[in-house]
Amino acid sequence: MLTETEKTMKASSIEIGGIYHDSKLGVREVVAMEGAPGCSDTRITYRILAAKSEQEYSHAEKAMVSLIGSTSKCDLASLAAWAKVKVPHGEKDVLLASLAAAKLRLPPGEAAFMASVAREFDDEFPIKAGTSVSFNFNETRQARGIEKKGLATVAMARPGAGGEITLTELGAAWLRANRAAAAPTS
Repeated sequence: MLTETEKTMKASSIEIGGIYHDSKLGVREVVAMEGAPGCSDTRITYRILAAKSEQEYSHAEKAMVSLIGSTSKCDLASLAAWAKVKVPHGEKDVLLASLAAAKLRLPPGEAAFMASVAREFDDEFPIKAGTSVSFNFNETRQARGIEKKGLATVAMARPGAGGEITLTELGAAWLRANRAAAAPTS
């Protein structure tokens, strides 16, 4: 549980190029500041990298539009109150994949296939993007399904012989998030 001092970031900690997370589903990248850093009237322009609601209705376009990648503005104090954590640049992709994986629900067949993939890993062999796992021919449909969802790429062997999946960052994040469900039953 957050203490009173951990509920918001200090306004002086917010900087251009910084990536901030609300410890829920939101991730924002500061792209510009108008005004002196630390002043109450400083305006922040940020890019939305992840959000609870990824789309909203646009009256101008009369359709749903994606919020991801769009920019918005707020005052410095508002962003500081929203932000809970500054994300190191090297961890941005892992965080975004983890948030996307948490939202992803697979059909039973694909979930079972991914559970079998998860059982290929142990504590000495961590789950990470770029790792390849072979599959049988009778699992081709499930492998193609997870490929369409961006969890892995599929390389087929000769016809009728199965193939190999290579995990993407999203696939590795999904496996890490669902590892407990994939644990072998006793």
